[in-house]
Amino acid sequence: MPTLPEAAQDAIGVIHEDSDQSADILLNEGFEFRGYVDIFDAGPSIEARTESLRTIAQQKMDKALSLTDKAKGPMHLISAGHLEHFRVTAAHAEPQVAGLAIEKATQERLGISSGHRIQWVAL
Repeated sequence: MPTLPEAAQDAIGVIHEDSDQSADILLNEGFEFRGYVDIFDAGPSIEARTESLRTIAQQKMDKALSLTDKAKGPMHLISAGHLEHFRVTAAHAEPQVAGLAIEKATQERLGISSGHRIQWVAL
């Protein structure tokens, strides 16, 4: 782009410092740079194939199980419902053979009870 000042040329395709954390999250999730830039701000454009996104590739689906004690497992992204009834939350949970054990408060946030079908992925 010889018509642009050198400083503007140097900024093409470079992630702005205010966007570093967001870009890191997306890159860790499976997005990639493919050499394209945004037509409005010339920032790098990143893309991903749906099946290669970590959250989609590693998600599990089974039943919500009740947990009587405070969850000691890792943080999970947990969802329930569909369309207008869809809810999602992040909470500590304990994967089990029969499903995911979650606290009562987490079940209430999701609008479900033990036995409902949920989807989850460890964060």
